Amino acid sequence: PVRASSLPLTPRGVAGGSAVGKPALQAAVDALDKSDGLPVDPELKQTLSSAVEEARLYEQRVSTHIGSAKAPSTDYVRLTAEEAGDLLAEGQALPFKLEAVAELQELLAAHRRWENKV
Repeated sequence: PVRASSLPLTPRGVAGGSAVGKPALQAAVDALDKSDGLPVDPELKQTLSSAVEEARLYEQRVSTHIGSAKAPSTDYVRLTAEEAGDLLAEGQALPFKLEAVAELQELLAAHRRWENKV
């Protein structure tokens, strides 16, 4: 059987929220796919499955905000820097390295550079 200690998950809400040492979301998806038919603890599999689903929903929300802001129209959902920071903190608390977190970090850094010029 696969044991919890063999999975490279980091605890949720780790201070700092760094992506260093976190597995990529796709690695977790692949592990779930490979676990079918193997003697894996069902509770552990459900925990991983729930974490993957939460991360996917998070990435969809971020993608919606970013895509809306980049759209050529003026009809988009405005996201304040504070809201973006909160969204970033939420993603950093997830146990996976997420592209959406990296993109939000880049956008917030660009916003701060712009604010310092103004």
